[in-house]
Amino acid sequence: EGKLMIQSWLKTDSEETTLKMNAIAQKLDNNDLAKILSKLSNDERNDWKSCLGDRLEKDQMMKADFLISQDVLHNMVSPSSNMAPHVFDVMVSLSAENAARFVQDHVELSPILYSELNSKIMSDIIKYIDEETVEKMIELSLTFEPSENTEKYSMFEVEIIKYHHDKVKLPGMKKIGEILTNVNPGNELSIFKTIANVAGAPVVRESALSKFPTFLFKKLPEELLKNIIVSYQITKRVNLIYSLGDDGAFYLDIYAPEGSRAREMFELEVEKIEMDKSLQKQIVSNKDEIWQDFVSFTRKKIEEDSEFEEEIREVLNKWIGENSSDSQAAA
Repeated sequence: EGKLMIQSWLKTDSEETTLKMNAIAQKLDNNDLAKILSKLSNDERNDWKSCLGDRLEKDQMMKADFLISQDVLHNMVSPSSNMAPHVFDVMVSLSAENAARFVQDHVELSPILYSELNSKIMSDIIKYIDEETVEKMIELSLTFEPSENTEKYSMFEVEIIKYHHDKVKLPGMKKIGEILTNVNPGNELSIFKTIANVAGAPVVRESALSKFPTFLFKKLPEELLKNIIVSYQITKRVNLIYSLGDDGAFYLDIYAPEGSRAREMFELEVEKIEMDKSLQKQIVSNKDEIWQDFVSFTRKKIEEDSEFEEEIREVLNKWIGENSSDSQAAA
């Protein structure tokens, strides 16, 4: 049970996970710690290592103890009792996205997940399931009696294995993240497609959320884009749109439509640029740097945004669904 609980923590990159993993490391002696580590995969051990930091202060340790006790209670409330241990191990090690895809594909078997997993894990899975399927799962689960459904458990054991294909963390991913910071848009598309095909949906989603693809900027909600452009420093904004040539019209129309005061102001700034040949030459020669500055600014704004978080994920999920190896395997 302790191993499974730790595995579930390590799937969530949060302050709570960091507190709990640090607390466990501080509380256990070396022998007990070694026993737990021996039961985890290399990736899980590395994830744990990345959580470790300075020794927890007293108030932090108290918070960690409270969080751990809550999780222990959750696991006691919903223990595994109707399937082979190795199948349960597979089930709890699924990413939330893969578990959700299992539910979408096999809603008739979803009550097994519902009855075997604790409420916290199920809440994470439900985030990735459409409303109609969630309703069906709940409807089936409310009347589900494990002891009367041994045949369904047998079917479940066969099907759940097919969704246990989370990709191994690739050693080159850290450098890919650094490259995506400054790569040109053409190469960026190729890199994201390669990550999607080689590493699968969860990995490409993680990369895309931290380095949102520039080729999807135009798919973002118009209101979000307008907020970003308007908050971009005015001289940088004018230089950006001017440097993009015809492609700049898209961004210009969003924040300064024809006939608006903002459009008039922009045109006045453009006149100043065209009257200053040295400035004009400078903007054109630095267009890559100008674009990268806007990309960095936009990615930061996307990362900080909470109002359009759902829409941002929808844009990503649609592209990932069309391009990842996971979707191709499921097709």
